[in-house]
Amino acid sequence: CNMILYCSSNHELEDKTNHEEICKILRKLSHSHPIFWLNHNFVRDNWVKSRKDLLRIVKVELQRDMKPYEVQMIMFAKSCFICHEQRNLQTCTECYCVNYCSNHAQALKYHYISNCARLKSCLQADQYLQLDYRVTYNKF
Repeated sequence: CNMILYCSSNHELEDKTNHEEICKILRKLSHSHPIFWLNHNFVRDNWVKSRKDLLRIVKVELQRDMKPYEVQMIMFAKSCFICHEQRNLQTCTECYCVNYCSNHAQALKYHYISNCARLKSCLQADQYLQLDYRVTYNKF
């Protein structure tokens, strides 16, 4: 489905069983509802609305409540930070939080100056919380 950026192939394999169900649905929807993957140059409000619409459709297809990470992968889809293009992206290799299309690649250097360190701190906090969650709840 190309919705998640993994830091390694090992982590991708580790997540395969968790991700398989929603991935299959998203691949199907990419063919039946391509507008959700072709919507770029949206203003932010329209982009958010498109994400919420996709969430509703995915939830119906899943026939269950969505897990928090599944909601996040749709609401915070890998897309150009500026125009929301979802294909042929470059990802910041420091914070792994920001993507740019080829038309906005110059903006990546300004990202390093202004936001990268803060976003990297958020990523590290999220990784710590995830690790803490696994250690705490896998004991049972």
